Amino acid sequence: MAYSIIIMDKKQVVKKIGLKMAVIEAILMILSITMIINIYSQFCTLKDAERKNLELQIKLQKLEETNNNLAKKLEYATSSAFLDEEARDKFGLGSPGDYWIKTDSSIKDIDLYPKYDQNVSGSIFMKWIRLFTR
Repeated sequence: MAYSIIIMDKKQVVKKIGLKMAVIEAILMILSITMIINIYSQFCTLKDAERKNLELQIKLQKLEETNNNLAKKLEYATSSAFLDEEARDKFGLGSPGDYWIKTDSSIKDIDLYPKYDQNVSGSIFMKWIRLFTR
């Protein structure tokens, strides 16, 4: 009798093996799903990092270009040509070889452009005649 208790019938053995296989399959399925989710998350993180890297490279190029332009402006601002130009424009100073022309200070507003009324009606030919015969 003790021997018969230890030995199970074939149905119980098959049932236990089937249950073990079902548990193993469920564990493998859960592991597979979590691995797929993890891989997708890492892929999204990588793509986001690549996009940010590209944006930063473009920003770096713009900043380097701005830096180069500012360096050129600084170099020009410290040159003697710029200092002479500023002295001439701001303070009215010139170099020894410059010629100065004095003008009448009472003439301030000289209108170099003729007044032309664009609302004059008539033919185009008459407008041209009025333009050149004023």
